[in-house]
Amino acid sequence: MKEIKLGDKVKDLVTGFIGIVVEKVECLNGCLRYGLIESEVKGKKNEYRTIEIDNQQAEKVDDGINKKTPIKKTKTGGRTVMGSILK
Repeated sequence: MKEIKLGDKVKDLVTGFIGIVVEKVECLNGCLRYGLIESEVKGKKNEYRTIEIDNQQAEKVDDGINKKTPIKKTKTGGRTVMGSILK
């Protein structure tokens, strides 16, 4: 299995949902989960669906936004609107 990093495009093997990894959570019990945001907007402008999936049901599709532009990390924390980097 390919290593999944923040910014990669990932497919949920259970639902078929494809999105960009915006969260990576490692729990004390060893569970690894990813938060995905839609890689393409379907419907209203600036409305994105998001889901969280377990590592076992995640399959890396490609490098996602990492192949376009490097992600600039900030110290502000919290969620941000990803629309500008998904295009």
